[in-house]
Amino acid sequence: MTPPFRVRGFDHVALPVTDMARALAFYRDILGCPVTATYPEDALVRLAVGDADLFLVDVSAPNGAWAKPPAGPGRNLDHLCIALAPCDEGALRRHLARHDLSVLEERVGDNRHGPTLSLYIRDPEGTQVELSLPR
Repeated sequence: MTPPFRVRGFDHVALPVTDMARALAFYRDILGCPVTATYPEDALVRLAVGDADLFLVDVSAPNGAWAKPPAGPGRNLDHLCIALAPCDEGALRRHLARHDLSVLEERVGDNRHGPTLSLYIRDPEGTQVELSLPR
């Protein structure tokens, strides 16, 4: 049975973090996701990731405990994939290296947008982040 609606895409992902400053340094400063709002009452910072949002929730703050996963930080999802616009692969690799980010795995593949190169790194909480580049 076909649902009576059409999925447009992800609106947001809420990611628990234990060190908001480190998480912002990674997602905002290194990956370039701009902060679009802060919600101190929920210990939450919203960042833009293309057409979607990433909510970083500081689970070490009392008002962020609502998002604390039962399994602990870094185990609440397998990985987060961020699609990148076409860019210079060498420049991207140098940028990651300058920030002491090791590429843990590389995969050449295909997604619904065409051929890709995926570089897997870890954020400061240990969550695996896939950076997907068009080929």
